[in-house]
Amino acid sequence: MNRNMCSRNVKEKYFGIEKCAICGEKFKWVEDENAELIVYTKSYDGNKVFLDFDLIAKCTKCLHKCKYKVSTDGEKYR
Repeated sequence: MNRNMCSRNVKEKYFGIEKCAICGEKFKWVEDENAELIVYTKSYDGNKVFLDFDLIAKCTKCLHKCKYKVSTDGEKYR
């Protein structure tokens, strides 16, 4: 599995783009809309936190749910 990066939007939800493992189309996922994120690793570097997630996202084209690995690129620790 490839590890892809995700970001946060203004509403504090994570989002990103994945390639569907079933149909091969790229689709946008947004936390709590068509995706569920499960944190499994949290690491710190100074005042930044890096999160690794298991992502379960539904493809917007074929509607299959698949599991992916995603990471944040380092956010300010709150």
